[in-house]
Amino acid sequence: MEDRTFSDEIASFVVWTVRDGGWLHIASTLIVAAGLSAIVGFMGAVTLALGGQP
Repeated sequence: MEDRTFSDEIASFVVWTVRDGGWLHIASTLIVAAGLSAIVGFMGAVTLALGGQP
């Protein structure tokens, strides 16, 4: 197996993103992460409102 350099990895990532629709996976991952962050923040706010410790 040949050794891959960092630039080889970047090139294959760009090809995956553009040709294989990888940007959809990246976008959906970011959306899910933002949603989870909002849920955790909301739960913390509810806990504070009820007088508990977050």
